[in-house]
Amino acid sequence: MTPPSSLYNLFLLLTTVSSSVTPAPPPHPNKPHTSHPPARPPPRNNKFFEGMYIDTGVCDSEICTGSQMDCYRRSEQKNEVTNKLKDQKFSAEFMNSPAYKQAKKVMIKEEHHVEEIYFLDFFALYVLRFHWGLGGKLDEAPCGPTNLSWHGVECHDDRTVKAIDFSWAKICDEEGNVMVSNIPEAITVFKNIKTFKVQHNQLTGTIPNKIGNLKHLTELNLGSNKLKGSLPDSFYSLTQLKYVNMDNNMFTGTFSRKITQMTCLVAINLSQNDFRGDLPNTMGSLNNLLFFTARETFFQGYCDQQLCESQTTVAVNCNYVADCAHCVNIDCHY
Repeated sequence: MTPPSSLYNLFLLLTTVSSSVTPAPPPHPNKPHTSHPPARPPPRNNKFFEGMYIDTGVCDSEICTGSQMDCYRRSEQKNEVTNKLKDQKFSAEFMNSPAYKQAKKVMIKEEHHVEEIYFLDFFALYVLRFHWGLGGKLDEAPCGPTNLSWHGVECHDDRTVKAIDFSWAKICDEEGNVMVSNIPEAITVFKNIKTFKVQHNQLTGTIPNKIGNLKHLTELNLGSNKLKGSLPDSFYSLTQLKYVNMDNNMFTGTFSRKITQMTCLVAINLSQNDFRGDLPNTMGSLNNLLFFTARETFFQGYCDQQLCESQTTVAVNCNYVADCAHCVNIDCHY
C-alpha cells in the first residue's frame, strides 16, 4: 500500500503538469469553426515557411546551405538575377548552356546586387570562367582593387571590365593548353570594354551577332583561331575601333562598304580568310586608316583613284583585284 505522503506528492505532480498545458481557444461564438485551405497551396517543388514560398531549386543546391531564412533571401536574389538576365534577351541556346547556369548560380550565391553597374560584367566574366576554364577562384571578385583582378582581366575604377587578354601567350599553362569552343554571347554585355584579345587559340563558331554593343571597343584581336561565318552587320557600328586582327581564320562573305562608318580605324588585318566580293574602295575616305591587309583572300574588283591616292597601305591578291599595280600604296601579292 502506497503511503499517504507519496499519494499526496503524486497528486501535486499531476496537477502541476495539467495546469501548464494551455487549452485550445473556443471557437468564435458568432462564427462557425471551419477549415479553410491556404490562399496559395504550396507548389510541389517549394517549401512553405512562415507564409513565404521558398524555391527548393535554390535551397537544395550548393548555393544555399544555411538556414531557411537565408534560403529565402537567396530565393529573392534568384528572382532578381533571373529577371535581370532575361532583360538581356540572350538566345535560348546560350541560356541552356552549362556556363550560363553556373555563372547565374554564382551571382545568386555571392549576392551581387543587380543594380550595381558591374553586375553584368561580373556575370559575363563568370561565364568565360566556366566556358573556357579561365579566370580566378570563384570566391574572388573578378574585378577587384588594382592588381587583384583575375589573370588577363583589367578593370575600370567602377569595377566594370576595361580589357580582356586571353591570348595564348597570356593564359597558356605549362602543358601549352589553348582555349577551345566558341565565343559566348555573354561578351556583348561589356559596355565599357576597350580591348578584347583571344588570338592564337582554337576558338570555333561565329562572332556574336550583338558585338556592336561594345561601343567603346578600340582593339579586337581574334587572329589565329578557327572562327568562321560572315561578319555581323553590328560589327560596322564599332566606330571606336582602331586595331582589328582577324587573320588566319575561316571567315567568309564580303566586307561591307559600311567600313566608312569606322572612322577611327588605323589598321585592319583580314589575311588568310575566305573573304570574297568587291574590295571596299570606300576605305580610301578613312583619314586614319594606315593599313588594310588582306593577303590570301579572294577580294575582287579594282583599286579606284581615291584608294590609290590615300595614305592607306593596302595588301591584296592582285590576281583578283585589277588596276592596282600602278598605285604606290598597293602591296600586290600573287
